[in-house]
Amino acid sequence: LPSALVYLPSPRIAENVNLRKRWRSMLTKGLVWVLRYRVRITLVTSVLVLLAFMGMQKLRVNTFLIDDLPRSHPLKSAFLFFDQNFGGSRPFEMAIEVKPDSLGIFDYAVLKEIEKVHDYLEQSYQATALSSPVSVVKSTNEALNGGARQFYSLADDSSFNRLRPHLERFRKRSYFDHMISEDLKYSRFSGRIADIGSNLSTEKLIQLNEFVKSTINTDLVDFRVTGTSLLIDKNNDYLVRNMSTGLAIAFGVVALIAGVMFRSWRMILITLLVNVIPLLLVAGIMGALGITLKLTTSVIFTIAFGIAVDDTIHFISKLKMELAKGSSVLYAIKRTYFSTGKAIIITTFILISGFMTLLLSAFGGTFYIGLFVSLTLLFALVVDLTLLPVLVLWFYRPKA
Repeated sequence: LPSALVYLPSPRIAENVNLRKRWRSMLTKGLVWVLRYRVRITLVTSVLVLLAFMGMQKLRVNTFLIDDLPRSHPLKSAFLFFDQNFGGSRPFEMAIEVKPDSLGIFDYAVLKEIEKVHDYLEQSYQATALSSPVSVVKSTNEALNGGARQFYSLADDSSFNRLRPHLERFRKRSYFDHMISEDLKYSRFSGRIADIGSNLSTEKLIQLNEFVKSTINTDLVDFRVTGTSLLIDKNNDYLVRNMSTGLAIAFGVVALIAGVMFRSWRMILITLLVNVIPLLLVAGIMGALGITLKLTTSVIFTIAFGIAVDDTIHFISKLKMELAKGSSVLYAIKRTYFSTGKAIIITTFILISGFMTLLLSAFGGTFYIGLFVSLTLLFALVVDLTLLPVLVLWFYRPKA
């Protein structure tokens, strides 16, 4: 921009005396109101932050496969129909690893341990359409006994050897390549569960791992949940953790800037506080409305903070310049308020106008980004023009 201004003709400044007077009058009234009601501003902000903390208690990390689509969308309607009427739509995968001391997947003792997990998955985990080595053995036993349903079970230990030749023949078919490894040391469960959300899915996974740990002989065989559903859940947890890390780094950078500019721990705390409050308010609203943290909503905070902090940096930079001239804190706040207020207000509403176009989207993630980033920018504007001057006036003490 400076290079363009050097080489291009000097821009013509649009002089509008009436508009300038209106801005001056509005900012003067705003500053007078802030200074007059500084105690009320602080109390109201404290109450709002307390309410935000209460709302944040309801904020949860939870993800459904296609929850960003509107309920009326044909794809979601079809998805919900199959999810509710055909045993679920969320894939379930579980790896089976046989320990070296056993004879392999078709070791009778190993199959009995796999059967325990198979029954648990059907009864407690509510998995459907399960296929596993146990289902292969049970089907083989049923077929060898004329298809009688009562023989759909593992044969007893004494008659199990009768099944072995048939199992070996079945294993060589390509149909079973995806289920049983060639060395008989690895196999898998595969099935479906309902799209119950990552939160409940994680709880069930913990219970499943506890069942395996307490009930299964892990010296013979071990089990581990895997597959795309687990990756989706882990990805969302990873994103939320990284959001926290990213915000912490951003807070550190902002604190460093404030510390370098003012050499004052009070100013560092003031700068951080006025930028944390808008995020807390948005998080409280999300929790109160039951909006969960997921891939599309967890990025809202980092995006909003990165944009909203610009107003604070603009304000304190100008304040630093005014204080460097030897002005008192009150006079420096006045000059800063008049010179930066207009720019902060205009840029904020330009940004809000841009993000609000996302509200036209029917896709939930896009809609929430537009809504909550706009709200964060609005809250940041209000805090920067009300609470920030009050905190600077009360707590900042310039070094002599």
